[in-house]
Amino acid sequence: EAQQQIDGLPVEFWNKVVTAVFEDRVYIQEPDSSAGIAVLGASGLNVGDLVSVKGYLDRVNCERVLTSPQVFVVRQEEKIPRALRMPAGRVGGHQPGLFGAGFPDSPGVLNLGLLICVTGRVTKSGLGYFYVSDGSEVIDGSGIRGIRVSLPPGVSAPQAGSVVSVTGIAGCKDAGAGEARIIYARTPEDIVTVQGPEIIFSDDFENGPDAWSASPGCFPMMINDARARSGRRSFLSRDDAMEGSEHDLGQRFSANVGLTAWLYDSGGSGPQSQLLQLRGGTGELSDGFAIGIHSPVSPNLYCVFTEKDGWSVTGVPRRAGWVKLTIRLNSYTGRDDDVRFLINDQEVAGGRRKSGVAVSRIILGNQHLLPAFPAWWDDVVFGYGQ
Repeated sequence: EAQQQIDGLPVEFWNKVVTAVFEDRVYIQEPDSSAGIAVLGASGLNVGDLVSVKGYLDRVNCERVLTSPQVFVVRQEEKIPRALRMPAGRVGGHQPGLFGAGFPDSPGVLNLGLLICVTGRVTKSGLGYFYVSDGSEVIDGSGIRGIRVSLPPGVSAPQAGSVVSVTGIAGCKDAGAGEARIIYARTPEDIVTVQGPEIIFSDDFENGPDAWSASPGCFPMMINDARARSGRRSFLSRDDAMEGSEHDLGQRFSANVGLTAWLYDSGGSGPQSQLLQLRGGTGELSDGFAIGIHSPVSPNLYCVFTEKDGWSVTGVPRRAGWVKLTIRLNSYTGRDDDVRFLINDQEVAGGRRKSGVAVSRIILGNQHLLPAFPAWWDDVVFGYGQ
């Protein structure tokens, strides 16, 4: 009830458990996990302390906080409440009323300030943070799917594509496009890897082309030892010939998968189409995605393609040498981030996909025009978390 009062009101909280200690704040909550709040400026406390606090209500973003605190430690080493497990879409919750907190679009009761636990797949990793998604329609102003998890100093983010269970404090942060959910992890033990990235298919072409067949209307690509990113061999798509090869994955994959390959770009300005493609379905119920060189659209910039949106230019200039190309396929929502395209691990474009179509084939090389320059492909990887 106290959190529904006006800003600036003096309040008192008695016999609350400290669940997290950060540099600028601590979090306290009811032993029964019915409510929690941040206490700004408190110091000298430890997780597990039972405290009584006097201070003034305030608001940071959509989260209620306590300022100018007077803290009294009742006793130490109190049992910490068990983290509340919940889907990502319920993190934060909502408290109605004129001075309520949380997210109006959240279906759950207010849980900001509480110790929670969410399990999902890591969609992006960075220095001091990562994003985790369990399939809930949660997105912040960054455009990245999932909830941002803030890590304490010195704690490494888990690998993108791995499945993790994250324990931390449910918080609210301005992500640049309005208030967004965030989870504040406290220690390395708060992140538990349930399943690492899974490779379903990979090929470095050291053992020949047996896993590949010629794409329709094309000559097959050839194993070549003139260039290689790793090992001694790569897959060559020659000049003056339409050469493209494909690999049948043997089953259909609907979401949360990625395809990566390295392309050696000769850097020439003549006709060229060298694409990494991920395709599935047949006839009208088919879908496909591509990234790479396609000179009819742009001779100097890398391009991307989806069946739903057609061709577009990334803005990334071509250069001679090896370039890493990635296609990531998310669950269907109808939005323009259902497919994500990356160049050298940097996201460069997004696109839409068709509903109900799964992918089953990888295609490399040139299916479109007579090229003026050769290209080499190497280190193809498809799987969860690529």
